Amino acid sequence: VVRTGQTTYWVITGISSHSRDWWHLNHRLIDDVLLQDISMNFGGLALQGPLARDVLSQVTTTDLSNDAFPFATGKVMDVAGVRMWVQRLSYVGELGWELFIPAQHTATVYRALIAAGADFGIRNVGMHAVNSARMEKGFVHWGHDVGPEDNLFEAGLNWAAKPDAGDFIGINGYKEQLEANGTERRLVQFKLDDTEAMLFHNEPIIMNGEIVGYLTSGMYGHAVGSAIGMGYVNSPNLSPIRLDKATFEIEIALKRYSAQASLRGFYDPKGVRPKA
Repeated sequence: VVRTGQTTYWVITGISSHSRDWWHLNHRLIDDVLLQDISMNFGGLALQGPLARDVLSQVTTTDLSNDAFPFATGKVMDVAGVRMWVQRLSYVGELGWELFIPAQHTATVYRALIAAGADFGIRNVGMHAVNSARMEKGFVHWGHDVGPEDNLFEAGLNWAAKPDAGDFIGINGYKEQLEANGTERRLVQFKLDDTEAMLFHNEPIIMNGEIVGYLTSGMYGHAVGSAIGMGYVNSPNLSPIRLDKATFEIEIALKRYSAQASLRGFYDPKGVRPKA
């Protein structure tokens, strides 16, 4: 959700979530709020990677420095001669910008970026590459890792709620969970010690010899050099200390492989790279 003015917001969602989110927002709409679907008006491009600033600076005069364009902010600017909304965000855990371009100019901007990035080794990437990168960073995917039956504390997303900022749908449930001082399960990141084994999802998670859950996502992590996954561990009040003391394995085709466990992503766990 992006605040574009004093009383205006831009809601950006995934392709597969469009109908669900549109229905939800309309269902909860209050009288003095207007909701418009402008999806068909724009094309979206994500320019991601350590050299994203170098590439984007070739096609814009806008200052892209940290001081002028901080992480998690956005602005209207010109890119390749086209006026558009650009925001500094990343779903792959690297420096990056997301460009929302008037639909009729998307191809033009794409070609300009490819040309500008030629000397920097720019490449197109598919969703498998994006999926691998977001899992290394520990980012969740709606429908796989989080859904309507999961709460923020279980998913490690309680930082996203601001109960002191005002009322919101679900605040009572949030406060109840906060007062409960713990969860019965927790989303945990895993990295296999065996660099040859592969993960896809739904593999059993074994903690101290007992099955305690299943992977919600699995993929090979190219930056960490091993298969990675995430899934909910059904064990009360998991903490980094408890994870370090426990023994974890992931079962693949009836064979168990030792795994490292963490509550944070294995790649750039402190989140330095997107803010570089």
